[in-house]
Amino acid sequence: MSVTGNSVLFAREYELIAEAEAALARMAPEAPAHDALAGLLAGFCKTLRQCGRLMSMGDRMQAQLSELNRDIAAKEARYRSIFQCAAEGVFRTGADGSFAEVNPAMANIFGWSSVDAFMQHNTSLASLFSSPQAHCEYLDRLCSAGAVSRYEAVLRRRDGTPVWVEISTQALETAPETACGATHVGVVLDVTAHRRMLEELSHMARTDPLTGLNNRRFFMEAARAEVERMQSSGRPLSLLMLDIDHFKRVNDTWGHDAGDMVLKQLSCCLAETMRGQDVCARLGGEEFAVLLPETGHAEACRAAETLRQAVAGMAFAGHGFSVTSSLGLTTLDSAGHAVSGQRPVPGGVAVSACCGQVVEILLKRADIALYAAKKNGRNRTEVYPARCTAICAGALCI
Repeated sequence: MSVTGNSVLFAREYELIAEAEAALARMAPEAPAHDALAGLLAGFCKTLRQCGRLMSMGDRMQAQLSELNRDIAAKEARYRSIFQCAAEGVFRTGADGSFAEVNPAMANIFGWSSVDAFMQHNTSLASLFSSPQAHCEYLDRLCSAGAVSRYEAVLRRRDGTPVWVEISTQALETAPETACGATHVGVVLDVTAHRRMLEELSHMARTDPLTGLNNRRFFMEAARAEVERMQSSGRPLSLLMLDIDHFKRVNDTWGHDAGDMVLKQLSCCLAETMRGQDVCARLGGEEFAVLLPETGHAEACRAAETLRQAVAGMAFAGHGFSVTSSLGLTTLDSAGHAVSGQRPVPGGVAVSACCGQVVEILLKRADIALYAAKKNGRNRTEVYPARCTAICAGALCI
């Protein structure tokens, strides 16, 4: 009888089997112990074969386990490499919300030179939030859904300066009822430069590049908003247009640099003379506009005269000239009427009219008054519609 197996591991057992087989061969078949010995030998051989198979299975399982461990170790090394080298901040928190680990980029975003220094001074994400309310909102979203994706918030750097970030966090336990007490992994992306770029683009979109005042586009948007507010509040609204007298003469005589200097200084004059709630803008060329919210006729006239005198008093160092301005003013009362003196003028704008239409009408009225100021000798303010109809013969008087 033969067996297969690991001859090295079971060498002694094989010797015993060979001896038993030899003894069995010498024994007569009719001997009383022959059958019993043959049965014992067969059982022993079967058991030995099973042991061999189990040993082979164990060897294969051990080889597979070793391969699995090597794969896990390789993946862990790749993860650790990504964790350490990622440009984004990566963190992991414990069930109590405290940091379990952070990567170097996370420390660097907040102004720390090392992970150890960061961990010593920042125990959790809450310590980095500038606003407790924002942190509560972040936690509410995380607890309700178990994850937060690209949550924008203002956090604090080591020196106290703000940093705009996007936070994406995932609970390792996905059940919503355990999300608040779960461990989490998260990514923090510094978007401060992106936010500044957007703010700069927004500023460029609404600002006149030469003077720094609001441009026509922003002025129209602000004017529509103020008209809507006037329609709901019942407070009057005034609009003032200003044009520099003989501005072409300044450019032709002193050059365009001098003209630019006049425009810039006039912008500073507007900023210093008008109120904080007034909206000043350069509409184009030498034409400027000022929106005066909640301002009646008399107050608007005083503001216009103050501005006219301030422009006439501007000094230009190193240049032997001065400038004056012509101004056109219109006021709309709560009923939608143009106001001249102390009383409304018949034929007003419907208070329910589209805000954009009302703004266009106000601009046309102020422009008519400005035209009248120029026709009446310049360096003065004219109010729509007083004297405007006669002066603006042929013009559209609204």
